This record gives sequence, structure tokens and C-alpha cells, in this order.
Amino acid sequence: MLATVHFLYPQPSVIGGFLRVGHTGHRRLEALHAAGKLNFNRFVFDAANIVKQIELLKALTASGCEVVLDPQFAEMAVVGKFESSVSRLPWANPNAPWKASDFGRESNLDPARR
Repeated sequence: MLATVHFLYPQPSVIGGFLRVGHTGHRRLEALHAAGKLNFNRFVFDAANIVKQIELLKALTASGCEVVLDPQFAEMAVVGKFESSVSRLPWANPNAPWKASDFGRESNLDPARR
């Protein structure tokens, strides 16, 4: 006996997955994309790594992929993460990881403008 499935609501669409491009391995992803073997169409790039990964970003964008840039704001408030490459981003606090007081009325920090 076969069962008939009756949907009470419209079937949900498939949830789209994103592939986060890490700080290494982007050359391999470029090769997979060029060979037509990269089975993703949504990608997240970290802002701190974007300069060395720009060719991959351009190739993915040109082929119609969705690309999201992670500005890494949360990492700029953590000592261990700040001391890595995120401290060199233009919108980072130049002296130390962000604190809540950096965003108060008495502060002159405007990361959005940077």
C-alpha cells in the first residue's frame, strides 16, 4: 500500500548553504571553480583575507555566485583575534581591541566611516 502525502502548507524551500572561504585553501577553490567542480554558489569571505583572495572573489562574482563579506566586527573586540590580521583592517581601532566605551557619546570612533 502506498501512502499519499498531503501538505497542509506549501513545501519549504531548500535552505541555502554558504561556504566560508578560510585564510588558506583559496587557490584550491579557484582550481575547483575553474574546473567546474565547485558545487557551491554562496560564499563568505573574511575582510582580513580579501586582498590575497581577490581573484577568487572576482571569478565567483563573474559566474553569478552570491558573495558575502564578513567585516569581522566581533573579532575586533577579542584580544586574541584582534592581534591577528583583523587589527590591520581600516575600520579597526588602531590601538587595542574595541571596548564598549569606544562607542559611547564621548568617543570619536566612527568605524562605519572608515
